[in-house]
Amino acid sequence: MDSNALRVVVRLGYGEEKKDYGATYRAAKLALADQIGTDCTWLVEVHQLLRRHGQELCRTNHPACRICPLAANCDYQRRVVR
Repeated sequence: MDSNALRVVVRLGYGEEKKDYGATYRAAKLALADQIGTDCTWLVEVHQLLRRHGQELCRTNHPACRICPLAANCDYQRRVVR
């Protein structure tokens, strides 16, 4: 998972952001382990959607939470955005 997809996953509440990418990646992977399955086609689609979402709406700086379709289920939006 690239940094854009990882940011979305962590902001949704899967895993915890750590000091380095590798630790954050492992935390998210562990949190998602029982939900991701083994269907490669589905995993590729999900990764592409998460990556694009992270690039366009869930950006590092100035995320577009107000127009995000995932806002109702987003831990980041509940904690940070008022």
